Amino acid sequence: MKITALIENTSCSSDIAHEHGLSLYIEACGKKLVFDTGLGSNFAVNAEKLGIDLSAVDFAVLSHGHFDHGGGLREFISINKTAPVYARKMAFDPHYSQRPDELFYNGIDMAFPETGRVIFTEREFNIGGGFSLFSEVPPYEPVFSSSRTQLEVIDGENVPDRFLHEQNLVINENGKYALIAGCAHSGIYNIITRFREIYHCDPGLIVGGFHLMIPNLGKSLPDEEIDELAAKLAAMKGTRFYTCHCTGKYAYERMHDIMGSQVKYLSAGESLEF
Repeated sequence: MKITALIENTSCSSDIAHEHGLSLYIEACGKKLVFDTGLGSNFAVNAEKLGIDLSAVDFAVLSHGHFDHGGGLREFISINKTAPVYARKMAFDPHYSQRPDELFYNGIDMAFPETGRVIFTEREFNIGGGFSLFSEVPPYEPVFSSSRTQLEVIDGENVPDRFLHEQNLVINENGKYALIAGCAHSGIYNIITRFREIYHCDPGLIVGGFHLMIPNLGKSLPDEEIDELAAKLAAMKGTRFYTCHCTGKYAYERMHDIMGSQVKYLSAGESLEF
């Protein structure tokens, strides 16, 4: 299994674009897929520079309905003429973020399903061939305050987002499990807990954003919350973690102080193998 960050908040090189967004290119189980598409076309520009042919991708997964993960969907379908896109139906509903001085629309193009390329997924969904998805993660523990500024619309009212539009990708390659998250708005440890309930083990690899940064305020969660999460993850001795995007570099460095080489940062243009 090989995972390459096509776009992320940071870059490994001045030749590789970066932005506040996420897109991963994954080769596993004999398939090629794209997990999220960032803000726009930069993920595709980087793919070309990295020698990755997006037209040969077998399928795409949208982790949730925010613009920094699905903004490049139309770019993807213009390049790739056949690959289905697996998404939650609610991902195309309106979503907002409460900023200090404004209500900001952070949803994606709600007309996208009209292309006929989207396959709407259930709470648990088997893509086949070693790939599956799960969503609707219960709040076993309260979600971090960094996710509480996110809103959805119910009966015309803006209310706290339940993140029913968020889903997580599981890859089982030769008995080795990898868990891929977009922003982990539901809480990365809640997501891990749900994974354990479904698959009765711990994943050997976890990749994605952990949402330990509050983009609206430009700061990370309190140190004690970061440290508590890092200690829980460090106890998963058989699991490797690669984080990025909404985790934030400050939170990553603090986690690294506790977890050591068990956690690494994945910048745009970098790859990992598992």
